[in-house]
Amino acid sequence: LEVLHESLEIARQHNLRPSRNVYGALFNISFALGGWDEARKAQELFYNTIANAYPRGLGYHLRMIGHEQYALGQYENAAESYRSAIEMYRKYSPDGRDVRTVEPYLGLALIESGENQSARPLLEDACDFWRGRQASRYARSLCALSAHYLKRGGCDQAIPLLRQAL
Repeated sequence: LEVLHESLEIARQHNLRPSRNVYGALFNISFALGGWDEARKAQELFYNTIANAYPRGLGYHLRMIGHEQYALGQYENAAESYRSAIEMYRKYSPDGRDVRTVEPYLGLALIESGENQSARPLLEDACDFWRGRQASRYARSLCALSAHYLKRGGCDQAIPLLRQAL
């Protein structure tokens, strides 16, 4: 976080426009540390950087909004933001993996908002997609699918998924 702040200060001093990736990283780290105000500011800066020039980034921005809503317990709103991110990615991203990165988060939001049954096929598809492609996303998808089973009292189904994710 200190390095990001230093980078932003150097950019400001030299009248350089920071990359959207710097603002994305600032959001991710601030959010993970619970720095809500800073995360919101980074989210706004990210949006201002990409709004007119990078439509694919709008999907990432909507995912940021979904993360914040999920963390605040606004699960229905989070699900809607994640759906909007998926729609934006389908429209502007030639890389189908972008849609798949949001699906585990959408699945978790659906589980928390009481739509457990609609979450399961989505999460199973995400697991199938990421298996053998990217281990961290596969593990995230397995954890989300295990949350589905845990919510239904299926510890015997969740534990093997969590072990596999580990």
